[in-house]
Amino acid sequence: MNVKLPELLEHVALLFLLVLLVSVIYNGLRRESVAEIVRVGLKRGLVFALVSLFVFGLGGYLLAQWL
Repeated sequence: MNVKLPELLEHVALLFLLVLLVSVIYNGLRRESVAEIVRVGLKRGLVFALVSLFVFGLGGYLLAQWL
């Protein structure tokens, strides 16, 4: 399997950035303190990014093995 590491890392970084931005903005709609918005948004965003990376990574690997 020929995986180009720089391109893969770029896509993973863009996924993390997108998830963090969406999470901070979404959590900012319900809170008033900026510190709380950033803290909760980053925490939830990182958890979601790691879980999604695990699910998509494992699912993609299993799909590639099956094909």
